[in-house]
Amino acid sequence: YFPNYEAVSIINVGDFITHIEVISIISFLLCVLVKESVCIFSISEGTAILTGLKKRNSILLFSTAAVITGGYFAFGSTMDMFKFHSINKYIVLIFQVIIPFVIYSVAEIKNIISRSRNTINEQKTLER
Repeated sequence: YFPNYEAVSIINVGDFITHIEVISIISFLLCVLVKESVCIFSISEGTAILTGLKKRNSILLFSTAAVITGGYFAFGSTMDMFKFHSINKYIVLIFQVIIPFVIYSVAEIKNIISRSRNTINEQKTLER
């Protein structure tokens, strides 16, 4: 199921270079750790900004628990995970294109409205 592991496991150069798949596994796990850490940190920072909370530790703990629980219940086996890839292309479109575009558009509209209000308020203070 994991082509990098399979490709590295066939490398055998005499008795000198064998079992390199351990390096591939460690590299894979470190990459997953960094990716998930950034994801969890981004979730907690975004939630803190949206809710206006100043204590981010509780949000970080909740986000970590939610990601671990979701990962545990998402797929029953590795085979289920690979079967999911057939519908994943449609879900990816929603989560990686449509939702970020909507969020960006709303943020830009709020920014434009905020700038126009600030300009109007500055004009009113200058008139006084």
